[in-house]
Amino acid sequence: MYNQRLTTLILITIFIISVNCFVIDHPAQSKKAKVGDEFKPISVTDPMVLDDIQFVIDQINSASSSKYLVKPVKVREAYILMKEYVRLTFDLATTTCLKDSKAALDKCAIDQKQPIKTCNELIVDNTPWREVKKKITNFGNCAL
Repeated sequence: MYNQRLTTLILITIFIISVNCFVIDHPAQSKKAKVGDEFKPISVTDPMVLDDIQFVIDQINSASSSKYLVKPVKVREAYILMKEYVRLTFDLATTTCLKDSKAALDKCAIDQKQPIKTCNELIVDNTPWREVKKKITNFGNCAL
Protein backbone atom coordinates (compact mmCIF):
# COMPACT_ATOMS: atom_id res chain seq x y z
CA MET A 1 0.00 0.00 0.00
CA TYR A 2 2.83 2.40 0.90
CA ASN A 3 4.72 1.56 -2.32
CA GLN A 4 1.61 2.18 -4.40
CA ARG A 5 1.09 5.63 -2.82
CA LEU A 6 4.74 6.50 -3.28
CA THR A 7 4.65 5.46 -6.94
CA THR A 8 1.49 7.51 -7.51
CA LEU A 9 3.03 10.54 -5.82
CA ILE A 10 6.20 10.23 -7.92
CA LEU A 11 4.18 9.94 -11.15
CA ILE A 12 2.08 12.99 -10.27
CA THR A 13 5.22 14.98 -9.44
CA ILE A 14 6.86 14.01 -12.75
CA PHE A 15 3.68 14.95 -14.64
CA ILE A 16 3.47 18.39 -12.97
CA ILE A 17 7.15 19.11 -13.63
CA SER A 18 6.88 18.08 -17.29
CA VAL A 19 3.75 20.19 -17.85
CA ASN A 20 5.40 23.22 -16.26
CA CYS A 21 8.50 22.76 -18.43
CA PHE A 22 6.36 22.60 -21.55
CA VAL A 23 4.49 25.78 -20.67
CA ILE A 24 7.71 27.66 -19.90
CA ASP A 25 9.67 26.44 -22.92
CA HIS A 26 6.96 26.21 -25.56
CA PRO A 27 7.52 29.02 -28.09
CA ALA A 28 3.82 29.80 -28.50
CA GLN A 29 3.46 30.25 -24.77
CA SER A 30 6.68 32.15 -24.13
CA LYS A 31 6.02 34.82 -26.78
CA LYS A 32 3.40 37.35 -25.71
CA ALA A 33 0.79 37.91 -28.39
CA LYS A 34 -0.34 41.43 -29.15
CA VAL A 35 -4.05 42.17 -29.24
CA GLY A 36 -4.34 42.45 -33.04
CA ASP A 37 -1.93 39.62 -33.94
CA GLU A 38 -4.67 37.01 -34.23
CA PHE A 39 -6.51 38.75 -37.08
CA LYS A 40 -5.70 37.29 -40.51
CA PRO A 41 -6.30 39.04 -43.85
CA ILE A 42 -9.43 38.06 -45.75
CA SER A 43 -10.51 39.08 -49.24
CA VAL A 44 -12.56 42.27 -49.34
CA THR A 45 -14.87 40.49 -51.79
CA ASP A 46 -15.52 37.55 -49.43
CA PRO A 47 -19.31 37.08 -48.95
CA MET A 48 -18.92 37.40 -45.17
CA VAL A 49 -17.17 40.75 -45.58
CA LEU A 50 -19.81 42.03 -48.00
CA ASP A 51 -22.58 40.90 -45.64
CA ASP A 52 -20.87 42.59 -42.69
CA ILE A 53 -20.44 45.83 -44.64
CA GLN A 54 -24.16 45.80 -45.48
CA PHE A 55 -24.96 45.13 -41.81
CA VAL A 56 -22.79 48.08 -40.71
CA ILE A 57 -24.33 50.40 -43.29
CA ASP A 58 -27.84 49.38 -42.18
CA GLN A 59 -26.88 50.07 -38.55
CA ILE A 60 -25.38 53.46 -39.37
CA ASN A 61 -28.36 54.48 -41.50
CA SER A 62 -30.87 53.49 -38.83
CA ALA A 63 -29.01 55.03 -35.88
CA SER A 64 -27.40 58.19 -37.24
CA SER A 65 -28.92 61.63 -36.80
CA SER A 66 -28.33 62.53 -40.45
CA LYS A 67 -31.39 62.82 -42.66
CA TYR A 68 -29.45 61.30 -45.59
CA LEU A 69 -28.47 57.69 -46.23
CA VAL A 70 -24.82 56.65 -46.38
CA LYS A 71 -23.35 53.90 -48.50
CA PRO A 72 -19.99 52.15 -48.80
CA VAL A 73 -17.68 53.37 -51.54
CA LYS A 74 -14.66 51.09 -51.19
CA VAL A 75 -13.64 48.34 -48.78
CA ARG A 76 -9.94 48.94 -48.10
CA GLU A 77 -9.06 46.10 -45.70
CA ALA A 78 -10.69 43.14 -44.05
CA TYR A 79 -9.30 40.81 -41.40
CA ILE A 80 -10.86 37.85 -39.64
CA LEU A 81 -10.37 36.28 -36.22
CA MET A 82 -11.63 32.78 -35.40
CA LYS A 83 -14.11 32.89 -38.31
CA GLU A 84 -16.31 35.15 -36.19
CA TYR A 85 -14.84 38.63 -35.79
CA VAL A 86 -14.31 40.72 -38.91
CA ARG A 87 -12.26 43.92 -38.71
CA LEU A 88 -13.06 46.32 -41.54
CA THR A 89 -11.62 49.50 -42.96
CA PHE A 90 -13.81 51.08 -45.63
CA ASP A 91 -14.81 54.37 -47.21
CA LEU A 92 -18.27 55.72 -46.55
CA ALA A 93 -20.14 58.38 -48.54
CA THR A 94 -23.23 60.44 -47.84
CA THR A 95 -25.85 60.10 -50.54
CA THR A 96 -28.50 62.47 -51.84
CA CYS A 97 -31.27 60.05 -50.78
CA LEU A 98 -33.31 60.92 -47.73
CA LYS A 99 -33.68 58.21 -45.08
CA ASP A 100 -37.45 58.22 -45.25
CA SER A 101 -37.41 57.75 -49.04
CA LYS A 102 -36.71 54.02 -48.62
CA ALA A 103 -34.58 54.23 -51.76
CA ALA A 104 -32.26 51.36 -52.69
CA LEU A 105 -28.69 52.38 -51.87
CA ASP A 106 -27.34 51.28 -55.24
CA LYS A 107 -29.70 53.81 -56.87
CA CYS A 108 -28.63 56.67 -54.58
CA ALA A 109 -26.11 59.15 -55.94
CA ILE A 110 -23.17 60.21 -53.78
CA ASP A 111 -23.43 63.78 -52.50
CA GLN A 112 -20.31 65.35 -54.04
CA LYS A 113 -20.49 68.27 -51.55
CA GLN A 114 -19.88 65.91 -48.62
CA PRO A 115 -16.45 64.42 -47.86
CA ILE A 116 -15.79 60.69 -48.12
CA LYS A 117 -15.18 59.28 -44.64
CA THR A 118 -12.88 56.34 -43.90
CA CYS A 119 -14.04 54.02 -41.13
CA ASN A 120 -10.97 52.39 -39.59
CA GLU A 121 -10.88 49.08 -37.75
CA LEU A 122 -14.59 48.65 -37.23
CA ILE A 123 -15.22 45.15 -35.77
CA VAL A 124 -18.30 43.03 -36.45
CA ASP A 125 -18.95 40.08 -34.16
CA ASN A 126 -20.54 37.17 -36.07
CA THR A 127 -20.69 34.77 -33.12
CA PRO A 128 -23.48 32.33 -34.06
CA TRP A 129 -24.36 30.92 -30.64
CA ARG A 130 -25.18 34.25 -29.00
CA GLU A 131 -28.68 35.66 -28.72
CA VAL A 132 -27.69 38.57 -30.99
CA LYS A 133 -26.19 36.81 -34.02
CA LYS A 134 -24.36 39.86 -35.35
CA LYS A 135 -23.27 43.06 -33.66
CA ILE A 136 -20.70 45.80 -33.96
CA THR A 137 -18.26 45.54 -31.08
CA ASN A 138 -15.94 48.37 -32.07
CA PHE A 139 -16.94 51.34 -34.21
CA GLY A 140 -13.34 52.51 -34.57
CA ASN A 141 -13.62 56.09 -35.77
CA CYS A 142 -16.91 55.48 -37.58
CA ALA A 143 -19.18 57.28 -35.13
CA LEU A 144 -22.91 57.36 -35.64
